[in-house]
Amino acid sequence: MLDAMQAAGAVPARAVELLSHLLRVQDVWFGRVEGTAHADLVLWVDEDLAACAERAGTSVAR
Repeated sequence: MLDAMQAAGAVPARAVELLSHLLRVQDVWFGRVEGTAHADLVLWVDEDLAACAERAGTSVAR
C-alpha cells in the first residue's frame, strides 16, 4: 500500500490519514505485546506520507 501511494502522483489526504492511523494502531499492539511506551501512542495524527514511510520502516524492523 505504501509503495503504491508513494508511486502515485497525488494521494488523497484521507488515504494518508487512514494509513497513518493503521500504522499507529499496529505500533500500539506491538507496544502492548512488548510492554513498551508505544501502548500510549495517539492514534489519529495528521502525518504526511514520509512520516508514514518512516513509521512503517521502524515497524518492520521490530
